[in-house]
This record gives sequence, structure tokens and C-alpha cells, in this order.
Amino acid sequence: MKKVQKPEITVSRRATREAIDTQLDLEKMLSAAVFEQARYFRSIGDAFLAEARRAFLAGGGVLPVFPFTSGETFAHMERTAVILAATRVLGRARIRKEVGLPLDTSHQSRVTSHEFAEVLHGVGVDEAVKYLQSLPVATRDEWIRLIRANQGPAFTAAGVENKAALEALKKLLAEGLQNGWTAAKFEQSAAELLAKFQTQAGELRTLWNTVTATAMARGREEMLSDPEVRAIVSHRLYDAILDQFTRPNHRALDGGIAPWDWPGWSTYAPPNGFNCRCSLIGITGVRAAKLLAAGGQYFDLTQGVPALAGPDPGFGKAEFSEEAA
Repeated sequence: MKKVQKPEITVSRRATREAIDTQLDLEKMLSAAVFEQARYFRSIGDAFLAEARRAFLAGGGVLPVFPFTSGETFAHMERTAVILAATRVLGRARIRKEVGLPLDTSHQSRVTSHEFAEVLHGVGVDEAVKYLQSLPVATRDEWIRLIRANQGPAFTAAGVENKAALEALKKLLAEGLQNGWTAAKFEQSAAELLAKFQTQAGELRTLWNTVTATAMARGREEMLSDPEVRAIVSHRLYDAILDQFTRPNHRALDGGIAPWDWPGWSTYAPPNGFNCRCSLIGITGVRAAKLLAAGGQYFDLTQGVPALAGPDPGFGKAEFSEEAA
């Protein structure tokens, strides 16, 4: 089997250490999601190729129907929900580390923090999820609730995947019939198309970046709102990854500071679009005062939001969130 390709994340030197670490965490979870995509398309491979063959031999008179209701699809949605739950737990754990709260898992898991750094770079997704499940930031009941809460986003993600595969198959069918391919040539091309969905994120990179970034942001938000953390940090800093890919409306929010309970965070907290790499960083009141006094790139969001700042037009934050369940 070919190695699964994972999307790369570029960070700027200007980003805070917390924002960079968050993006590296997100890259690990992106790898897990892409691996799960590969596992799913392997599991439905026979059905995919059979449907492609049937449609081609029918001369295009019968369009292919994707096996969306198959047991494999529902198992895939369940595994995706688990990965998203694990991503939220990782977001919670990262916040605790950022504010200096202990996170001792030595008695709960055989997988150490050092080993975890490597787990998600290979095929050990299941092992990594077990490690994240062991982190003391979610009880067993809470872990089950997180999985259930992420079944909605997982269902949405599976629908996007299946639609992309179906559209690609229809396009291939039209090309084969138009060019007079033999059945053997079409089946070979269909097999190559299936392999593409197994070995790379491709056009689905945006999907996985969005669902994992949303889960990560929710996990960070949950821990930032925890009383134990709030006793340490009272403000949040909007930190955008400033490079050539940063959108102007995201860049305009970079350096914005407001109290943790500022109502505007419901609108301006990341993710603010597909493939958004922005983060909210928890900071103390003392640090917030110093940064605002220094001026420059830092400003008080409660005193006014820049004109261009905000989510991308048409981006619905709830689509891949718990509220969509």
C-alpha cells in the first residue's frame, strides 16, 4: 500500500509558540483523518469498482450510485467521530500545558508523551486515539458524550467524501464513453481513481482541515472556559499564522485581545473559514495589559474590530460542529 500523504502546514516565525504547537497538533490529527479516509475507501473498494463497471457497461444510461448506506460507511463515520473527539481532547490538553497545569498520564496509558509525537506520523492512529482517551481531561462518560456529539460532523464529512467520489466517478464515466474506452481500460482508470482517494487528501484536504480545526478549537475553548484555567488566564489573544496564505480578514484580527467572556468571540473566534489556521491563545490579565500597552501589532478588540476582520463570507461555523448534530 502506498504511503498516505498528509497536508503540510506552514507557520510564520512571528506566530506565538502556542499557535505553532497548536498547528503541529492539528497536523497530527489531519494525518489521522486522512488515514481514516484511506481505510474507508479500501473497505468499499469492491463496491466502488462494481458500481463503476455496472455504469460503464450500461453505456451511461444508468448513473453510478454510491454505496452511502453500506455498513462500511457507518463504521467510517463512527471512527471519524472518535478521531474528532480525540482532537477535542488534545485541544484541551494543549491548553493545560500552555498555562502550566499538570497533565500526568503515566498511570493511565502505556503510550508516553514522547512516543505520542511519533504515533500519528505512521499508521498507529488507533494507538494514538487510545492515548488521547487516557488523558485526564475527560471522564469516561465525557469521552462517550464527545463521540456522540461528533457524530453529526462525521456524518457531514462522510457525505462530502461520498459526493466527491461520486462526482469523480461520473466524470471518469463520461470521459471513458466519449473516448470509446474498452471496459478493461475504464476499469483500470476506475481502480486508479479509487487509489487516489486512498493515498492522498487531494480535494478533500479542505474537508479534513475544517472538521479537525473545528474540533481542536472547541476543545481549546472548553478548557479555556474551565474554572481552573480561568483562575490563571483572563484574556484571549487572536493569533493568525502570517504568511502568503493568510487571508486579509484573518490577518486583520491578528493581535486582537479581549477578555475570555467577550461576546464578540462567538463571531470572531477561529476557525473563520475553510483551511483556517488561526488560534485563540489564553493569556493572563498582566500579559494582556503589557501587550496592549506596547501597542504595535496588539489592539483591544472590545474597543473596535477592524473593518475587514471576520469570518469568510458564507462560512458556516456550525456545519462541522456539535450544533449540527
